[in-house]
Amino acid sequence: MAVARLLFYGYRLAQARAWWVMAWTRKEVGIVFGLSLTLLLLVCLVAEVGLALLRPAPVQRDALLGWKLKANYQREFAQQSLGGATYPVSFATNDQGLRVFGSAAAPVKILVLGDSFTADPFASNDRMWYAAMAKRLAARLNRPERDFYVMGGGGGGWGTYQNLLLSQELAPRLKPDLFVLQFCSNDFQNNSYDWESKSVARGQFMRRPFFIAGAGHPQYAQGLLASIYRSILGESRLLNRVDGLIGSMQVRRYGGYTQPLSPQLVAGYESDSVALTQTLLTRLRRAYRAPAVMVNCDSRKVGPNRYWQEIARKAGFIPLGAPSDFLRSLKPRARNDVFNADGAHLSEEGNALYGAIVGDAIASLRLLPSR
Repeated sequence: MAVARLLFYGYRLAQARAWWVMAWTRKEVGIVFGLSLTLLLLVCLVAEVGLALLRPAPVQRDALLGWKLKANYQREFAQQSLGGATYPVSFATNDQGLRVFGSAAAPVKILVLGDSFTADPFASNDRMWYAAMAKRLAARLNRPERDFYVMGGGGGGWGTYQNLLLSQELAPRLKPDLFVLQFCSNDFQNNSYDWESKSVARGQFMRRPFFIAGAGHPQYAQGLLASIYRSILGESRLLNRVDGLIGSMQVRRYGGYTQPLSPQLVAGYESDSVALTQTLLTRLRRAYRAPAVMVNCDSRKVGPNRYWQEIARKAGFIPLGAPSDFLRSLKPRARNDVFNADGAHLSEEGNALYGAIVGDAIASLRLLPSR
């Protein structure tokens, strides 16, 4: 009897409590929802401001290029090699958004364009591979290092078309004595709208300009989501962090940056991308009258990357195979001092080795005068 009475009173209490909650919800739901939303927005705002102050990004959105390096930007980074060694990075850009090494008054000016291998802060300006290239050129040509001024530009994740668009802005103001294009195997996919649309790197696809034959001007992904990515909302560090986490999970799931595709579809994308990349490289080569060489940060001879040297020659570049051969000879785990902690980019030591090989290759071509 006591147990039954206890259950009865418990039931009546639960009924009364449920009625109170339901009544409170009907009256106050608007206020509670509004306060909760306001609190959430304040937390997000504080997080955004905190990230902007503590870790200011070196890139900014750009209506034409999608994203680019900030001009007159300086920041100290801490990097780590794959082996765990830490090293400081002094990253800086000039008023044109270029990373520079040397003096602008130097008689020999070299322009280097590329992607993250060139533009991202994996080593200090004076320790990037193109700075090491200039130092080796000075030694090989019997000239002082002060004779060389190197300008490095581009952006992480950039494709050939973005470097072409940037060159159309730079060419009227810059007259380099040597043009070096740093290419990568993923440029083939980055250049193709259809192929890139299958990538899990949404932030890049939604922002990237694409060359479409006959369009007359850059084309961009359409739709509400693409508009958000290209708007000021797309600069949200939290949004990009969440997007990056989702992308990382998809990479692990798919085993790469592209959704699973049929072999026939991949073959078609690859064939089209080779022809398109050939067109873009030819136009890019015409932007500068100086001698031009091309290096590749990916040594794998698979997919369309098998043809990079061939299309480089057809476009008017001199392909340098030695730097790629050097990378192919390395095994990341055996030479973990050469690679960044991400296992894909070069560390400070790797930049020095790669740049010296590039410098040797250019010196052997006698494209620049010696003393």
